[in-house]
Amino acid sequence: MDSYTIVPARAKDLPHLAAIELAAARLLDGYAPASVLNETTSQGDLQQAVRDGRLWVVLFDDGPVGFAHVERLDIGAAHLEEIDVHPSHARRGLGTRLVEHVCRWAAAVGFTAVTLTTFRDVPWNMPFYERLGFRVVGPREMTPALRARVDDEARRGLDPSTRVVMKRFCDVLATTGMGMSEIELVPVDPTPDDVQFLEDRIYEFNSRATGIVDGQWLAFFVREGDRIVAGICGNTWGGTCELRQFWVDESRRRRGLGTRLLRAAEREAQRRGCSQIVLMTFSFQAPALYARHGFEVVASLDDHPSGHRNLLMRKQLAQAGSA
Repeated sequence: MDSYTIVPARAKDLPHLAAIELAAARLLDGYAPASVLNETTSQGDLQQAVRDGRLWVVLFDDGPVGFAHVERLDIGAAHLEEIDVHPSHARRGLGTRLVEHVCRWAAAVGFTAVTLTTFRDVPWNMPFYERLGFRVVGPREMTPALRARVDDEARRGLDPSTRVVMKRFCDVLATTGMGMSEIELVPVDPTPDDVQFLEDRIYEFNSRATGIVDGQWLAFFVREGDRIVAGICGNTWGGTCELRQFWVDESRRRRGLGTRLLRAAEREAQRRGCSQIVLMTFSFQAPALYARHGFEVVASLDDHPSGHRNLLMRKQLAQAGSA
């Protein structure tokens, strides 16, 4: 085992991975159609995974004999897209080492879970992952991205009844090795990635607490060339659309553009089954515009900011298709 090492994939490793994929796929003869067994990951996808730090190889005498490829499908989760070990190096624990390596990496960079799809009845697929702490994702837990992945597999010829989606939660704190007394708290200017990290963790917690996993971005932008001149952005989750950002360039105002964006967001929220839209606006922003479009103030916070008010507004939506 000491002769095997797991390292981030290098450019020179990539041309050898297709042969590993094809050799490993032969073990699934009878479980998957030939068209799927003959598939290999494109060099472009592998190169992008290397750039993103989402591809690892098992090296033997400085040559790859196995690899793990990760994608990001969902907020808060890393998706183990593929893991293969060449059959000539099988039964040496390399698959287990690759999976554990991916899970440790996922926890270290802030993911709360690792997901994957695999064969339900193949002994070295679902039972293997169960032994490593993965559990089957039930229908109520399936996110739109995971459903889309299963649908894509079906289009490629894989029988959905033979497939299963699995998840393993990460123990993030266990990877830090830091006691609470050692943490020094200092104010910082967060990067967009820092903020997104917190958003992802909160969404993951909320979804686990409620069982509601249908969160999606909702956004429309108006561009002139490569410049954004107007946009509206928020999300839908659990039957509610929350608008967080709404902006029109000053030179494009009073032309009905804001109205068109609001109406587009409302239509899309209705299409997704939302019963209401909520937003927060300051008294010096656009409460009058929202009121004209049917929003009502449901809460008001004085002196936020000083001398002004922060308003929570809501609009009830008719269900799509209703009179």
